[in-house]
Amino acid sequence: GGMPAEGTPTLDFAVAEVSDTQTADHYFKTAYVGVYVYSEGHGDVARGDRILTADGAEITSAADLEAVLSQKREGDTLALTVSRRGETLAVTVTVTAYSSASTAEPS
Repeated sequence: GGMPAEGTPTLDFAVAEVSDTQTADHYFKTAYVGVYVYSEGHGDVARGDRILTADGAEITSAADLEAVLSQKREGDTLALTVSRRGETLAVTVTVTAYSSASTAEPS
């Protein structure tokens, strides 16, 4: 655990790793385990989207997503496929750098 280091590549929305169907049903009303978008982002993602792939790599855990992100730099784009209400969609998000000060919206 712990906070990421300053400057760690990250996304502008939170994700939640769901490893049991009960949690998936409770929070996201689905039966699938995986990595879900937990907060509204600024890109094309929506809360409750399940991330299937990132830049072509299969995403089954938060660690998978972090591994892809670790190859990125701030300002890069990341191509995701997500499952939303039974549809598979291709979305693009922008990589940002983690900052402990970035809880406020950047002006």
